[in-house]
This record gives sequence, structure tokens and C-alpha cells, in this order.
Amino acid sequence: MPVFFIQCKAIIGKRFVKDMNINLNELVKGFVYRDVKKLYLGFLYALEDLKSQDKITEDEFQRLRKRVLDYGNNCYRNIEEELNNFDFKLKEK
Repeated sequence: MPVFFIQCKAIIGKRFVKDMNINLNELVKGFVYRDVKKLYLGFLYALEDLKSQDKITEDEFQRLRKRVLDYGNNCYRNIEEELNNFDFKLKEK
């Protein structure tokens, strides 16, 4: 299993991650999931804008909304599967 060393300078609750007992794999997944969620929420907001401007019908809106949610969920599953192949560790200085 490949090992990636991350020099983490992130501060969580005014403490460095290396000073806390944190599962780095879960932390990385959380960062990735957060950004994926922002991306597909942006698509959903854009769809709502199109619907409110009468550019698409209610049926088209529901079909496209379902597609965006399905793609987002598939993306989460794929990321979970891929990230399970890695083991993240903090680099010691």
C-alpha cells in the first residue's frame, strides 16, 4: 500500500493536527468530500436558477436534479474506494 507523507500545517481548534489523535485518512476524506459537496451544490443552485427563470420545465428540473445527485453520490463512493488504497501519515521533522 503506498504511503504519502503530508506536512500538515492545518490548525484545528488552535492545535496542530500532529498534536492530536486524528485519523489522517478520515481527515483527507473529509476535505475531499467537502469540496465535492460544494461542487454539486453549485450545480443544484444553477438548476434552481434555470427553473426560476422558466428556462427548464419542472420535469426537466427533477430529471437533472436526480442526475446531479446520482453523480455526486457515485463520486463519493469512488473517492472512498480510491482513498482506501492509501495510508496517510504526518511527516516528522
